Amino acid sequence: MNTDDLLAKLTPGKQIPDFSMDVKSWLPEFKVAAESDDTLISYFLKTPYLTSVTTGAKWLVLGRKGTGKTAIYEYLKSSSPEQLLNQNTVCLNFRDYPWPIHKLYKEGMEGELTAYQKSWQYIIIVQALAKLIEVSERVGGLSKPLDQAKKVLQKVYGNPFPSLLEVIKSKAVRLSNLALPSADLGDLLELQSGEIAFEEIAADVALATKLRTNAFSLLNYFEGVLLANSKGNRFLVCLDQLDENWLPGQTQEYSKILVNLILAAQHLNNSSKHKSILRTVVFLRTDIHETLSFNRNDSV
Repeated sequence: MNTDDLLAKLTPGKQIPDFSMDVKSWLPEFKVAAESDDTLISYFLKTPYLTSVTTGAKWLVLGRKGTGKTAIYEYLKSSSPEQLLNQNTVCLNFRDYPWPIHKLYKEGMEGELTAYQKSWQYIIIVQALAKLIEVSERVGGLSKPLDQAKKVLQKVYGNPFPSLLEVIKSKAVRLSNLALPSADLGDLLELQSGEIAFEEIAADVALATKLRTNAFSLLNYFEGVLLANSKGNRFLVCLDQLDENWLPGQTQEYSKILVNLILAAQHLNNSSKHKSILRTVVFLRTDIHETLSFNRNDSV
């Protein structure tokens, strides 16, 4: 049996490429960047690397620019839970991320290893909870705790399914009353009127402290709701394009942010209470990862 006959048996009803022709005449026209290729999933080749991510064996995807990290990210983003071992994906792209705002969430205690880690957990947990609410609404409705959490998300972020920017630019700094949880959401959250600019918060220690206090109180509440109401739902939170939009001269500070992202992901992925519900996958360029220092004094 020749090659063409074998291919015809393996792919009945499909046109077999003429391999005697120039390969460029039948290969698809690939885009330069995976994130701009809408047809990626139709010709994506599943590899052991993808399997190791979806099964939980690996959660840190490293590679030099152009080696296929974002192709894996885009595949995960466009795949259904059934294609990913019943995991719901939450894909966060940091291409336009306002990194200076992230610094407002850094706790001021010198030497504390969790200085940036809580801010990463805050982003990850909020996004996973919003996805849980979306999935639960679609398949049968919200329990009372999830319905309450949806109202909190709406009030704090202006959207029950907040984008990455809406979470990090939240109105948490304007909360005047934060008694969580409560059955009466009218008294649960009170927002002062008027917006507060990033520059104002950055210049005011009291405002920055209030932002962190409120945001991390919300983190504890959201995390509790997520863990208690997942009901078998599992979530894969993927973070990509983490090397974008850095300001000149801020490499050392950004390195600390990334170190603590990896430590936060490691904590969540290894935690006995999280790992059956939530996994975080970090996509990062190898050359950037090689510059990161995980010494105790650098992880603050």
